[in-house]
Amino acid sequence: MASVFKRKGKGNYIISWVDHNSRRREKSSRTTDKRTAERIAAKLKADAALRREGVLNAGDDRYAEQARRSLDEHVVEFHAYLLAKGNTAKHAGMTRSHVVRVAELCQAEYIKDLTPSAVQRAIASIRSSGRSLRTCNSVQRSVKTFAGWLCQDKRARENLLAHLKAYNDQTDRKRIRHDPTPDELIRLITAAGNGPAVLAMTGVDRAMLYRTAAGTGFRASELGSLTKASFDLEADSPTITVDAAYSKRRRDDVQPIRDDLADLLRSWLTDKPASGPVFNVPEKTAKMLRYDLRAAGIPYRDAAGRVFDFHALRHAYVSAIVNGGATVKTAQELARHSTPTLTIGRYSHARLYDMTAALD
Repeated sequence: MASVFKRKGKGNYIISWVDHNSRRREKSSRTTDKRTAERIAAKLKADAALRREGVLNAGDDRYAEQARRSLDEHVVEFHAYLLAKGNTAKHAGMTRSHVVRVAELCQAEYIKDLTPSAVQRAIASIRSSGRSLRTCNSVQRSVKTFAGWLCQDKRARENLLAHLKAYNDQTDRKRIRHDPTPDELIRLITAAGNGPAVLAMTGVDRAMLYRTAAGTGFRASELGSLTKASFDLEADSPTITVDAAYSKRRRDDVQPIRDDLADLLRSWLTDKPASGPVFNVPEKTAKMLRYDLRAAGIPYRDAAGRVFDFHALRHAYVSAIVNGGATVKTAQELARHSTPTLTIGRYSHARLYDMTAALD
C-alpha cells in the first residue's frame, strides 16, 4: 500500500510506501498538491512491485538518477576525470569547452538531450560560422569522448554518438604549413643566435631551441618541459627524454639525437640550472619566431600560402627522416605517431626533386 499525508505544520505531502524489500519507507513528495503526491506514490508502489519481480534492478536506479542530474554537473566531473587521468590542464580545458559549446548549441540540459542529430546540427552550426573542418572534427572528438565516458562510468546506457562520422578535413585545410628547407633552418638559427633577447629569451637560447626542435621533432610544450635530467648526452646513443606528463602520448618519450647536436647541447647546458626548465619557452612562440624569421629574411607565409610557424620545425624533422630513406616503421617511431598514416600523410612533404629522383 502507498499513502500520502501531511505532518502538522508542514506544507508538502509525505508519501509512505512499502519498498521491494518489504520495508516501510517515507519521503517528501515536494509538492502541496495532493493529486500530484498520489501520482508519485503510485509510481513508487509500481516500481517496488517491478523490483520484487526482478524487472527493475539497482542499475536501473543508477541510470535514472544520473539522467535526472544536470548536464553541467556531468561536464564538471568529466573535466575532473580528464585531469585525474593525466591529461594536461590545457587539453582537459579545451575538451571541456568543446563539450560546453555543443551543449549550448543543442540547448541540452540533460544527457538525453545530446542526441546524434542534435550534436550533428551543432557541429554544422560551428562549421557555418567559418571554422575549419579540422576544428569541427576536434569538437566532435571531444563530445564523443564525453559520451563514451558517460557510458563507461555507468551514467548512460549506451554511447549514442559512437557512430558519428568525421569530416574529411583534407578537403578544407585552412592552415597548411611550410616545410622549411635546410638553408632556411640555418638562416633562422643564425639570425636567432646573433639577435637580442625576445620575450625574455636570449638569442643563443632561441638558436638552441630551434636546433633542438628541428633535431628531435619535439613540440613547443615538450621543449619547455625539459630539464638537465632530460638529457643523456654521454651515452653511445645520446637521447633526450620527455616525461609522460608532458608527452602527447602520455608516456615517457626517449628520443635519440645526432652526435653533433649532442655536442652543441653539452656545452650549452653547462651553465644551466640543475633544476627547472632549461628552455624559457614563451607562451607566444609565434611572436618570437616571427621576429627571427624577419631577421633571417624568411617570410612567415610563402607564395603558396603555407605558413612557417613553430610546429613547422616538427614538420621539417619528420619530412627529413622520410626523405632520408627511413622505413615507414622507423619514421613513425621517431615521429612518435600512433599510426604511420600520420607520419607519411600529414607530415612528409616530398619535394619535386625528391620525386624526380625516385623516378630515376
